[in-house]
Amino acid sequence: MDRIQQMAGYLKPVPWHTPLQRPGCWPTPDALEVGCTRQGPLGLNFSESRSHFGMWVVTSSPLILGLDLRDKTATDFAWPIITNTEVLAVHTAWPRGPAETARRQDYSPGTMVATDAVFAAGRPQNMTWQVWAKNVSASSVAVLLVNVGDKAQDVSVQLGGATGIVPCRPVGLCTESHMEALCAPTCTTAAALARSNGIKVTARDLWKRAPLPDATGTFVATQLAPHDSAFVLFSRT
Repeated sequence: MDRIQQMAGYLKPVPWHTPLQRPGCWPTPDALEVGCTRQGPLGLNFSESRSHFGMWVVTSSPLILGLDLRDKTATDFAWPIITNTEVLAVHTAWPRGPAETARRQDYSPGTMVATDAVFAAGRPQNMTWQVWAKNVSASSVAVLLVNVGDKAQDVSVQLGGATGIVPCRPVGLCTESHMEALCAPTCTTAAALARSNGIKVTARDLWKRAPLPDATGTFVATQLAPHDSAFVLFSRT
C-alpha cells in the first residue's frame, strides 16, 4: 500500500450520522508528515503533502507538525501548505454562531461523502478516490476531492438540497451496507436534482486561493493527478 492510501486509511470513516468528533471523541489520526519524509521511496511530493494536509483539515484533526522547524529546506517546502489561511479557516470553522464558537474550543468535523472503496476485513479497502465535506457556515461547505489511486482520473461531487450546496452520494456508489452507512445520503430524485442544478453556487479553489467557475449541481475535478487533491469552497450567495 502506498503512503497516501495509508494516510487516507488513518481517517477511519464512521457512520455518516456519527461524526468523527463529538464530546468525548476526538479525531487524532496522527502527526502531520508534511515536510518530514520528502526524500526516499516513502517521501511525499508537494501534491501528496497538501492532500495529506487537506485530509487532516477537513476532518478537524489536530494539525501537529512533525517537521523540524530548524530545517530550512523542510520548512520552505511545507510553508505554502501549512500557512494557507483559507485552508486553515476551514479547519477552525464552527458553524454555530459566534457565541457558541467562543464557548467551545472544538470544531465541527467533516465527514466522507463518497468513495469507490469496498468494505472488507472491517474497513474500507481498494479505494482509488475519496470525497470529504465540512460545513463551514450555513451557506458554505468545503469539499476535499482526493485521487488516492495511481492513475489520473476525474473525481466529482454532486451538490443538491434547497441551497444547492449539500454534498450527496450519487446513485450506485457505496451500495454495500457497511459502505452505505459510511457515505453521505444518496442524492435526491431526478426532479429535485434538476431544480438544484439550476441554483448557481460560487466555487473557490482553496489550494490556489482563486475563484473557479460557478457550480451548478455537479463539480468535477478533471483528470486529477495521482495522489493529488482539489479543495473547493462552495458558497450560496
